[in-house]
Amino acid sequence: MIKKSSNYARQCKKIAGLYAKTKHRRSDFLHQMACRLARDYDVIAVEDLNMAAMKKSLNFGRSVSDNAWVTFL
Repeated sequence: MIKKSSNYARQCKKIAGLYAKTKHRRSDFLHQMACRLARDYDVIAVEDLNMAAMKKSLNFGRSVSDNAWVTFL
């Protein structure tokens, strides 16, 4: 595709819309989970994990980054 063409601009808008939709779905899911946890439990404990070390691990690298755990807290 040519960068300054109208089709390129249209596709960029479409991709931006898909990313926004994914962002809103993730935000809604986190909100629903937080409400459910607050409703069902009296006390919630949070563990301090070394995320940088987990990202460097061969087994967890990409999955740790994709989960976006920081946004849940």
